[in-house]
Amino acid sequence: MKTRLVELLLSGQYISGQEISNKLGVSRTAVWKHINSLKDDGYTIESQYGKGYRLLQMNKYVTPEKVKLGLKCKIFAREIIYFRELSSTNDEVKKLAEKGYPEGTVVIAEKQTMGKGRLGRNWLSVSTGLWFSILLRPPIPPRDAPQLSLLAAAALHETLYNELNIAAKIKWPNDLLVNNKKICGILTEMKGEMDRVNYVVMGVGINANQDMADFSGELADTATSLKIIKGKEVDRVLLLQKYIETLEGFYLYYLEKGFERTRDVCVKNSHTLGNTITIYSGDQEYTGKAISLGADGSLILNIENKDVSFYGGEISTKKE
Repeated sequence: MKTRLVELLLSGQYISGQEISNKLGVSRTAVWKHINSLKDDGYTIESQYGKGYRLLQMNKYVTPEKVKLGLKCKIFAREIIYFRELSSTNDEVKKLAEKGYPEGTVVIAEKQTMGKGRLGRNWLSVSTGLWFSILLRPPIPPRDAPQLSLLAAAALHETLYNELNIAAKIKWPNDLLVNNKKICGILTEMKGEMDRVNYVVMGVGINANQDMADFSGELADTATSLKIIKGKEVDRVLLLQKYIETLEGFYLYYLEKGFERTRDVCVKNSHTLGNTITIYSGDQEYTGKAISLGADGSLILNIENKDVSFYGGEISTKKE
């Protein structure tokens, strides 16, 4: 309802409550309540007796009605749930998955108080970034679920290049970097059984409009934002729309034809391949040259003239 109401107000001209009522098929009282709800969400809407309502300014948030405006998706983002502040979008999507929410459900938070990265690390999630998670229910075996992290990375690489002319590099298995600084982190979590996936939660954190001052301590040397790179703020709503559309395209292709498209993007834009890598897996560490990305998404290292495949782990890179 909010999306349709915003669409009617987008002209910036007055529209009467009765006309809104007729077009939306709701009562005048319902119109008034929805207008006030938009105002509560930060929209500036002028009302004048005898003329109706006029939208003066959109809010600054990544709210569902804005994301849905003009969004071209088949299954993603039909259901969008929004929070000004949340502990973790991944944890929220897990709860929704257990309740039977459909594939493609998106949870967005302006700020996360307990945002998560790999290995349980905290992820700095201030309100100028993009923090969201998507519920997937792919008909794939559990062993293939890690491929979805690379799929998310490949889709974001394409989005950043096509929309912002930013050529990010993909660091296996789940980060995007620009000028050797992190711009995005991806965390996929799965619930499944021996032979089937029940659901996958794909969490994505994008450093969108942070300033240098937002990255303190060691983050100043390891992280950056789209605003810092471009020298101006990016439209977070538009970026999210384009990413969700691109991500859905990669996902549907993957379900129909397999991993090769994702693999091709990851190989061509790899930050990892060709370099000497130390990979930390459990309490073990292995060092070798990253020579290839396997057809299944594994990272192949040449260690003492022997090729070894890894399916997860934390890596550090020594640039060649």
